[in-house]
Order: sequence, then structure tokens, then C-alpha cells
Amino acid sequence: MHLSIKIQVEGEFTINENLSINIEKRSKSVAIIRENNKLYLIVSKEVIDYNDKMPILNAHYFKPTPKDFFQDLIDIVRYVEAIGSEFLHLHKVFWDEFEIIWTPDVPEEEHIYPVYSYKESLSNHSSPKLISVKTLRHIFDERNKYDVLTVPMSFYRLGNRFFHNMEFKMAFIQHYLMLDYCFSNGQFETKKVIRAFLSNKTLRFGAYRYLQYFLKTANDKDITFYNKQRGIFNQYDSYKKCRKYSSHVDFLLAMLVELRGKVFHASDKTVNYVSDEEFPSLSRII
Repeated sequence: MHLSIKIQVEGEFTINENLSINIEKRSKSVAIIRENNKLYLIVSKEVIDYNDKMPILNAHYFKPTPKDFFQDLIDIVRYVEAIGSEFLHLHKVFWDEFEIIWTPDVPEEEHIYPVYSYKESLSNHSSPKLISVKTLRHIFDERNKYDVLTVPMSFYRLGNRFFHNMEFKMAFIQHYLMLDYCFSNGQFETKKVIRAFLSNKTLRFGAYRYLQYFLKTANDKDITFYNKQRGIFNQYDSYKKCRKYSSHVDFLLAMLVELRGKVFHASDKTVNYVSDEEFPSLSRII
């Protein structure tokens, strides 16, 4: 049996015929096909033990294939999405809806299960917000006040878009840039940025109110990540200067600045300060 992700893509490129290659010692394949005037990226792998991974459908519920079982296929799509922006002129991957397909390799694997394909999504989009004339009038009546927020709110908008599409690394970058623009006082050095963050009453109050909510409602993974980072601040030499940040507010603000430098400035590429599995937690915290 083969398991595939089929997802629509767009960009300034075309194909004369369907393309397909084998990767990772032929254990997986990557294809780009045209179907109904649309281009699709298909990533597949062979699955030997699949009985407990197949989707289940009965009169009472539908149980899809566990997402962690095809995370490796998602990672390949993410790789193509990033590198393909240059080499393929790829502009967009439609994460809002993609197809999970189980393809039998032999006749004996056919017609055993009720479902062999279904639609999935990696989107976190919430319900649409209803706006009124009053809302529209307000943003223009207060334009002189809000105009200065054009740049940071652009970072915020991009961060939200990445978060909704579950691109958590990019969401963290954009949301951090919003905070940096508003509260760093033009500083770049980590120690000076932390000092600027901690001295800003508005930011401290926002962090305090958020932590009240977070510590009551966070899931187990988020709490584990938060406590892990607190442990790191008290353990490694690189964090010694932050040990004085004993309160939750001080720690949270210092952590965001420290991880911004360590993760995205890549000061030490041999250390994985935040794993791929932990980025959703970091993105939710910021």
C-alpha cells in the first residue's frame, strides 16, 4: 500500500508533462501533475504495516489516518514550498485543503476498507468576524492614532496568516518582529533588548494578563515547553545572565528575546533550542 499527500500548488511555472522522481533511496516519490487545469504536488511513500493506520468509517464516526504518520510527507511538502520559491517560482501551497490517498499495490489490498481517500487541512482558521459600518468608520476616524501602527500591524497580520496555516516558525518570526518594532527602543543586542522589554510598562502588563490566561488554559505540550525553557534558563551558561528573571513576566519576555537570537540568528547551529514539535507552543505563547 502507498500513502500520498496530494495538494494544489500555484506559481510562475508550468509543465509539459507530469513529472515524477524517487527520493530517499526510492522509499518515497515526489510528483507534479496537471489535473483540470490545476497543478498538484503529490508526495508518496510505501507502507507495509498499514492496518492500524487506515482511515475508519462507520455509522457513528470517522477516524482519519493519524497526522503524525504522514508528518514526514508534510515535511517534504514544506521543503518544496520553501526551496521551490526560488527554483520552481512556487508562490502558494493550498494548505487549507489537501487529499490523503491510500493506493493499493496489489488486487488483494482493494475493497477491504470503506475509505481510501479523504480531504484534510492544516489550517487553524476561526469563524469569520462580522464587521459593521461602525467598525469601518472607527478605523478612519482614528487614522491619525493608528497610522503609526501600519508597520507593526503588518507584521501581526502576516504572523496570524502563518499561524492559521500552521507555519509556526514563520508565525513566531513575524509576531516577534511586531514586538521588537514597538518595544525594543531601536536596540539590537540581546541584553539591551531584554532591558528595553522589561522596562516597558505596557508590554509588562500585556505579558502579565496573557500569562494569567495561559497558565490556566494551556495544553500539556505548551506547559511542558514553558517549563523546559524555564529549566534551561537556570541550567546553561548561555542563560546565566537571565537567571535574575525569576518572575513569570520577566522570564517570558526574556525568553522570547533569547530564543529569537538563538533560533533565527543561528548563533549555534549545533544546538536545537526549539524542536519542530515545540514551535506550535512557542508560536501560541507569543
